Amino acid sequence: MLNKKFNYIIVICFISFFLLIASSPIFSLLWLLVPTSYFLYNRNYKDIFKIWGFTIGIWYFIFTTSLAGITILIGFENTKVIISYLLNNDVIFENLCFQTVYILDFLSAKFGFPLYIPSIINIFSLFKNNKPQCSSEGNSNKPSSWWGKSTRKSEGEKTLEKCQILEKEVRKTESIIPSFHKSKSTSDGVKTTTYSETWVPFIGKIINCNSRKSTEFEKEVYDRDSK
Repeated sequence: MLNKKFNYIIVICFISFFLLIASSPIFSLLWLLVPTSYFLYNRNYKDIFKIWGFTIGIWYFIFTTSLAGITILIGFENTKVIISYLLNNDVIFENLCFQTVYILDFLSAKFGFPLYIPSIINIFSLFKNNKPQCSSEGNSNKPSSWWGKSTRKSEGEKTLEKCQILEKEVRKTESIIPSFHKSKSTSDGVKTTTYSETWVPFIGKIINCNSRKSTEFEKEVYDRDSK
């Protein structure tokens, strides 16, 4: 009986983990409401703590580990710094990280103050003044009002064109199976542009596009492919 009960907990946690990384943290939490209702009916509070503790614990561990190189302060202008970091760095669980940032940003706007997520890995970064800055070219695929019409295209206009091209490439690779997070990058050997769009349940689709200096590795790849 104990083993059978233990197997149920494993199945519940596995489904929760799968939904967490493959779809949305929101769907993972909604799924937990089903077994939670059953456990409440049977007054089985220990198993409720187990399934919620596992889900929130693994969520917290993945998110804070992925953002170990930055102070996790989300809300208002702080969110742009976090999004810029995610766009400019290779993150394994992109979908989970982007969705978590947007969910927390939504909650921050509702509460009226930024949210700080403490972590053993990055808690000491609060005492440092080396926060990464957003790209001067912004995180949007929409042009700014100050972009003037000149003979020579500005960096902002070039970034906008690259973002539009990347968006079209993302559309071409779309399949029948829905994807909650899509991203595409391109490099010209000098600048690397990354386009990203994430669909968050109950919030909608959020688009970001960022351009930064190419790394030495990206320059080598571009030079090799150009030959």
